[in-house]
Amino acid sequence: MAEAEEMRRTETGYQRTVTSVADGRVVVRRGPGPLREDPLAWSPEAGRRVAAREVAGVRWSLPHAPDPDGGWAYDVPGEASAATLLLAGMPVTGMTRMVAPLGAALRAVHDLAPGDLPAPAGWRRLARWLESGRGPGCAGRLHESVLRAEPLQRRARQLLGDLAATERVLALGAPGTNTVYPAPDGDHVVVLVTDEVAAAPAAWDLGWVLGEFLELANDPGAVTTPRSLVGHPLAEAVLAHYGADVDRGLVSRAAVLRWLVHLHDFAAYVGWADDLDARVHRVAELAADPDGVLGA
Repeated sequence: MAEAEEMRRTETGYQRTVTSVADGRVVVRRGPGPLREDPLAWSPEAGRRVAAREVAGVRWSLPHAPDPDGGWAYDVPGEASAATLLLAGMPVTGMTRMVAPLGAALRAVHDLAPGDLPAPAGWRRLARWLESGRGPGCAGRLHESVLRAEPLQRRARQLLGDLAATERVLALGAPGTNTVYPAPDGDHVVVLVTDEVAAAPAAWDLGWVLGEFLELANDPGAVTTPRSLVGHPLAEAVLAHYGADVDRGLVSRAAVLRWLVHLHDFAAYVGWADDLDARVHRVAELAADPDGVLGA
C-alpha cells in the first residue's frame, strides 16, 4: 500500500486521506479530527437503503468496517473529488457533467422515508452554536461576529424554523462536492454514503450542495455585492436533474445556512481567517433576502 496522502482537512471536524492501493484501487478515509465534538455514527440499515437506489451515471460507495480510530474508508475511482477539480478551475462544462447526476441521486434518496434517524449533524451543530455561542477553536469569536451582524442570528433561526416546518425524508445530510468522485473515463460518478445520512427536508440536501456554489460566487474579496445563483450553471444543473417540484425558496434558505455552517466549521476546526468578518457580513446580506438566492 502506498503512503497515504492527506489531500485536505475538511472543515466539519473530519480529516481526509486518499490512498492508492497496490491493486489499483483508490481508498478515501474519513476520520474524526482532534476537535470534533460528536463521534462519527453510522446507520448500516440507512446506508443499505441508499445504496439500493439505482441512478443512471451514479454508483454508491458504502464504507468498509470502521478502523480503531473511528474512521471509515471508501473505494473511489480516482484521487480527485469534484471539489478538488472545482477548486482547481475545471471548465464549467466538465464540472456540470460531474455534479448534475447528484441531483438525480438526491431525488432517488428523498423518495424514501427517514425512519427514526436524527436531524443532520450540520443542522444540529449550527442550532447548538447559534443558541449557546460556544464551540471548539474560534467558534466563540465567530459567534461574536454574527452578533455584530444582527439580525443575522435571528434570521438564521428563522430560516432553520422554515425548514423544520416541512416534511422530512431520508437525506444524505451533507452531500457536497467532496463526496462526489468522478471516474477518470467519465462513465459515472461515485457518491459516498457517509455517517451524515439523516432525516431532513429535501431542501436541506439541495441547499448543502448549492451552498458551496453560493459561497464561491460571493467571495467578498472578489465581488462587492451579493450574487444570486439564478442561472448559475452548476446549481441549475443539479436542480434540473433533481426534478420539477423543487421549492426554490426552501433550497435558498438551506444554501444560506450551509454557508453559515461552513464558516462555523472553519473557525472551530481550522482557525481564524482575516476575511471571516467580511464573509459573515455577506451571509447576513443574503439571509436578509433568502428568496433572492434562487429567485424564488
